[in-house]
Amino acid sequence: MVGVATILSMLISQLPGTIAAIQIFIQVLGITPEVSSVLFVFVVVATVFFSGQKGNSLTGLIKMALLWGSLLIGGFIAIKYLASMPSDEFHAMFPYDPWFNLFSRGTAEVLGNIFSMMVGILSAQAYIQALFSASDAKTAARGAFTASAIIIPIGLPIVAIGMFMHATHPEIIPIQALPTFFLGYFPDWLGGVAIAGILLAIISSTAGMALAIGTLFASDFVGNLMHVKSNSKILLTNRLTILITMVVGTYFSYLYLNATILELNFLSMILRGAGVFVPLSLAVFKPGWLTPKWAFASICCGTLLPIISKMVLHLTINPLYLGLGSSALLIIIGIMVSGKSFRQSYLAAQTADNNRKEESKED
Repeated sequence: MVGVATILSMLISQLPGTIAAIQIFIQVLGITPEVSSVLFVFVVVATVFFSGQKGNSLTGLIKMALLWGSLLIGGFIAIKYLASMPSDEFHAMFPYDPWFNLFSRGTAEVLGNIFSMMVGILSAQAYIQALFSASDAKTAARGAFTASAIIIPIGLPIVAIGMFMHATHPEIIPIQALPTFFLGYFPDWLGGVAIAGILLAIISSTAGMALAIGTLFASDFVGNLMHVKSNSKILLTNRLTILITMVVGTYFSYLYLNATILELNFLSMILRGAGVFVPLSLAVFKPGWLTPKWAFASICCGTLLPIISKMVLHLTINPLYLGLGSSALLIIIGIMVSGKSFRQSYLAAQTADNNRKEESKED
């Protein structure tokens, strides 16, 4: 069930980037949405098949340099324009609420979105796999801190560019603001470099999620559940899963080309962490406290309840709270009902296993 929830959340996570990439291909190449969708699938699949996670990491360094340079220049242009606007015109165009009020959509909703992002990242295999792919623990830690450090200098210029485009081109949809800015207000060569940076960022992140889905399905479902041990069959399953993932994700992106990206991001984070976060934390910090049956029930309830509340019942409460609350409640009941006896048997098994390892070392 953890694998199903993770795969579903990562599929939804692909949609925002895929929608943006399709729109960029349409703008730059002048092709139809159908051709743009097929082109994006081909590029991402080729990236995964011929580079893998290591190549994805190299692409990440290149895209970071391109994005930093392009956004710093674009942010300077946008801020210079915004600063030159008359005060009255600026405040009329950008009133405090909602432009400068972080909680304009409601304190509870904003805090819920922040919390869902934190829980989703902590529960995501896509992020964990990037750390596991590092050459050593020091490199993994350095990469994690570097990734978090670049968010602010990338985010602030994007905000300025978004405000600039709202003031000068209010007719365009939000997802087209950044590529339109680069194509319209940069020299041709620099605009091309900036667009390449955006596409590299989207392609590498989508390739990383597709690779994570393929690895999860091939290893956990085919390898462990179906007891397939052949490396060639697992590799073939991995590649077929990646291809199917890209086709399905791109198809839904094509259907919802004008969807709100942030809403899709928050929904994917909720599905990723609502049912997994509490039992995963318990397994890491307090192994042996919960039986597999109660853990499975907790994950199922924590994953399905947010989906039902959001898509079926259309409840106003943040679905993350329902998922985490129901998951934690079932875990508490499970610990009270069978936790003590299970811990005793778990500790006994661990002790016996340690004794066998010590005896094998002595032999």
